[in-house]
Amino acid sequence: ISLVNLYGIILERLETQKLFLDPALSVQTLSESINRSRRYVSEAIREVGKTNFSTLVSRYRVNEARRLLASGQDISINDIMLQSGFGSRQSFHRNFKTATGFTPADYLEWVQKSPSVNFDLQDNNQPDSDP
Repeated sequence: ISLVNLYGIILERLETQKLFLDPALSVQTLSESINRSRRYVSEAIREVGKTNFSTLVSRYRVNEARRLLASGQDISINDIMLQSGFGSRQSFHRNFKTATGFTPADYLEWVQKSPSVNFDLQDNNQPDSDP
């Protein structure tokens, strides 16, 4: 199996099985779930995805948090952190701010004021419109 095909499988598993929601997800558990070596999975993420495992998983988690924040549901930011797969508040805030430029609370306030926020997992985690 080529690195490109393996990377496609990795993305498919992350998206359809939502493996990123597990705070304990590791490159080892991901590798085991697709029956490939840890080294080969890491290589596919690095070479094809031009990123690393932690950044890839964080991207999915931040996008899930963005989706939950924009859903209009009455969910606490702490619950959003847990439901999006982050294991710690510090990691959630750091990764969210890095990806979006907002704290989760500021992002929530912004989406509540914005008529439409478009999400795209393939972008650089930025909403399509500016605050």
